[in-house]
Amino acid sequence: KTDAVVALYLVPEDFIGKPATLTYLGDNKYSLNIEGQVLEGTVGILLKQDDISLLVSSLVAEVGQEFTLVKNARYSTIENLRNTLTIAEVGKGTGIINMAIKGADKTENVQILNSIIQNYVDQNTERKKEVTNNTLLFLDEYLPKIKTKLDNYENQLNTFRKKNESIDLSLEAKSALDSALLVEEKLNELTFKEVEIQQLYTRNHPAYQSLLDKRQQLLREKEKISKAIQKLPNTQQQIVRLTRDVESEQAIYNQLVAKQQELSVLNSGITADVRIIDSAESQPNAVAPKKALILVLAAILGFIVGCAYVIAREFFNNKIKGTEDIDALGINVYATIPFSTHEKKLIAEGNKHPLALENPADTAVEAIRSLRTSVYFSVMNQGNNLVMVTSASPGVGKSFVTSN
Repeated sequence: KTDAVVALYLVPEDFIGKPATLTYLGDNKYSLNIEGQVLEGTVGILLKQDDISLLVSSLVAEVGQEFTLVKNARYSTIENLRNTLTIAEVGKGTGIINMAIKGADKTENVQILNSIIQNYVDQNTERKKEVTNNTLLFLDEYLPKIKTKLDNYENQLNTFRKKNESIDLSLEAKSALDSALLVEEKLNELTFKEVEIQQLYTRNHPAYQSLLDKRQQLLREKEKISKAIQKLPNTQQQIVRLTRDVESEQAIYNQLVAKQQELSVLNSGITADVRIIDSAESQPNAVAPKKALILVLAAILGFIVGCAYVIAREFFNNKIKGTEDIDALGINVYATIPFSTHEKKLIAEGNKHPLALENPADTAVEAIRSLRTSVYFSVMNQGNNLVMVTSASPGVGKSFVTSN
């Protein structure tokens, strides 16, 4: 038994489709002959020279055993796989996908399906990790900026309080401050949500548009609160604005830190949204070709084609098949002489006597008598008594008719 598993075979475009010969040299050594260029390599070690790369992961063969390698074009390989692969949803809206592939090698079919399934799961996991990583990158860049703004606002508030000593906020000022902080909190939540949603949809998507509409409503509400704050005394206005800025930035900073920690934990244990229900399995019996069905269809097709051939041949046959064909040509038919089995017997016995003497009652002799009478009447008005017996081909009975 010989076997070779080639894990990687890369060649320049000029060599695609052209066979290369791999020869086992023994001691896990092999040679590769590609377009007259001979390279030597070792099983399990990548062979690389110029633009040619080859990795033979395993090789079981006799010394001198040859294998033929062919590098297929990427596009044609994909198309061949797509033509043999069937993917369909099991029931409408179930979310369960069934995959099947047809091929001559059971082991290879199972490996291909399992590879496609695993790649699909891995791709789904990588996509989720990509979204999480992008959010973490945004937070890593945004947190220092928020921290700087928070420190700045706290310094301003502390400076203002020291300058104006103790200041108590009125009920109206406290209400305006609470409303402003609530609006800022909602705007911050929309900012976080926008970071996530912009990785999934464009700005024209309904979900994105809904988020933008909510932001506009909150901005209008924020504008109303700002106008209400402007009606307060100057000192109250200043302390409300500074307190709002500090507490708003503090809330943003705390949310960002919590989100960063949450995503860091989530990213380490992220899993795919898809699950493999059953791994690939091969049918115990061949699903194709169905020999019994092919035989039946071939018999039916052969019968139809045979009948069509006979009908077409008969339709295009312009040979004379009966007296009606001669009548159609405008030629008189005086008699039709049937084939005589008795005459055939006389010939076989070497008897050269005419059939009319040996068996006067034969049907062929009766037909010749009818011919004699017809010829007799047809030459009565002629200037001579000469009759020529001829035919289109030999062996059709000229001598038989004349002698009888």
